[in-house]
Amino acid sequence: MNKLILAVAIAVAGCNTPEEEAAPRADVVETASDSTAIAPDSVRGDRARRAAPPTQFDAKTIKSGDRIGGLAVAAANLTAARTDIGMSGSVRFSGETEVTGSYRAHFDYPEVTEPCFWVDFESLAKLPRAQGDQRLIWFCFENRDVAIQQLGALGTQAHATIIIDDYTTNLQQSDVWDTARLVRVVRKEALQ
Repeated sequence: MNKLILAVAIAVAGCNTPEEEAAPRADVVETASDSTAIAPDSVRGDRARRAAPPTQFDAKTIKSGDRIGGLAVAAANLTAARTDIGMSGSVRFSGETEVTGSYRAHFDYPEVTEPCFWVDFESLAKLPRAQGDQRLIWFCFENRDVAIQQLGALGTQAHATIIIDDYTTNLQQSDVWDTARLVRVVRKEALQ
């Protein structure tokens, strides 16, 4: 009888509540074109996690001089568009910020030869994001030669903490990516 009660208790404990069933699965990652802010660091083997929303701004009202988190809006080049965000274009921010994440070539490498950086969960709130923008947060380096020199040749994979400036979020509905300028590498750990 005690074994039957124990088996029922274990079975009930394993059942999901309605809230858990409605919650998104943390182990599901969408494609880059329609992805949300859940992402595994597949290079390190971490499980995907639901990301806290990064510092958000209203793309319809943002203007040069505004401050979003620790960064200043240097230029806002946006126009109304039929998108989830309601705007298309880009916003460039000035000010240095430190982020941690994974360095590797653009995911279309070797066709696209850009050194890029996928931001870790812990650093998401340091980079501004338009309200409604649910894409993964990653960027390629404007000063690609400096990034390759300091972080490694294309094909190198590393987990790093870096200082960036001139972060630009691109909201166009086309094949563009966010960009940033590498200032310096604080710490780097090569990955196999």
